[in-house]
Amino acid sequence: MSNRELCINIINEIDEERLSDVVILLKNIRDALDESLDDAYCLKLYEEYLDDPDPSKTEDVLLEDFAEQLEIDLTVEECSIIARGIAAYKENPDSYAILSDTL
Repeated sequence: MSNRELCINIINEIDEERLSDVVILLKNIRDALDESLDDAYCLKLYEEYLDDPDPSKTEDVLLEDFAEQLEIDLTVEECSIIARGIAAYKENPDSYAILSDTL
């Protein structure tokens, strides 16, 4: 029996009144799994960046210039959020999660 079939069988055993709780739990699990995949992808990109020997990767670029290069319009609030994330990262560069949690 597949995992999907096992899940369906378990759900079929739950009475209708409690199914709303199950729906909430399943959505939370799905979101946590999606977040976990996203975190793993970000960590992979971060590790690739650290391993990249290109010396230009450490050149400073103004946030506004970088956004303009990418054709992104940033609000003052978004710039502030990003600046706080960068400041947190500079305090602890070994933790990529600080930046993503700040944003």
